[in-house]
Amino acid sequence: MTAPGSQGAEPRAPGTGPAHPARDDTFSSRILRVAGPLVEITCPATVAMHDTVVLGADRVPGEVVAIRGDTATVQAYEYTGGLAPGHPAEPEGRPLSVRMAPDLLGGVFDGLLRPLAGAGDFLTSGSGGVPDRRSWQFTPRVRA
Repeated sequence: MTAPGSQGAEPRAPGTGPAHPARDDTFSSRILRVAGPLVEITCPATVAMHDTVVLGADRVPGEVVAIRGDTATVQAYEYTGGLAPGHPAEPEGRPLSVRMAPDLLGGVFDGLLRPLAGAGDFLTSGSGGVPDRRSWQFTPRVRA
């Protein structure tokens, strides 16, 4: 399946291609165009389909849904008002994922798996979750 406007594009599978560069000032992408929730960015060769991207100063989260040449189309997961051509875009070098852990049980989360408990009536844009550095003991009880 290809995204609209991506005919003839060479698909890249998640996790394929060269290693993603470290985040620094020498590696940057820029927003080229904003059309509602779709944002086109300059696309380094290391960007793959389904990689996550943060857009603009508010760090709006999104996911690469199409790649054509040196342009990637990103589906933004939050309001794109305020984003404009020339603003920064930061490919994160990994697909959207969730860490499986005991604290998921019984929780209420949004589509990006951010906890909604205590979030109030409105969610703030660009409010990415804090990385969870906790670990849990796991001992398998069945042999595979």
